[in-house]
Amino acid sequence: MGKEVHCYSVPDYASAALAADVED
Repeated sequence: MGKEVHCYSVPDYASAALAADVED
């Protein structure tokens, strides 16, 4: 799901944080 965040041109660390948040 983190790859989807990349569509917003956000940094890799941001996508990882979002993915972790959604996962939890």
